[in-house]
Amino acid sequence: MLDDEYRGVMAELVASKISIILAANVAAAVAAAKSTNTVPIVMLAVNDPVGVGLREEPERPGTNVTGTTMYAPQLIGERLRILARLVTNLDKISVVS
Repeated sequence: MLDDEYRGVMAELVASKISIILAANVAAAVAAAKSTNTVPIVMLAVNDPVGVGLREEPERPGTNVTGTTMYAPQLIGERLRILARLVTNLDKISVVS
């Protein structure tokens, strides 16, 4: 997916009133952050969230963006299972990669 295409995808996700956005790369995370400041965004593979403007500082997000900078695609399924156990009323999850 091209960087520009992420904006449209994120706008559709936000309009569908999803509960959380999992962004699997920098382009997806940046597009998600530009699309909403209320839907929680979990970044999965952003090596420099401060450098790309997703966070002001690593320890204190100050935004609706959180997550890890370690990319481990083999763990995505397990992370989703953990998330579903933690957020019991979670209705929809989207992973954009």
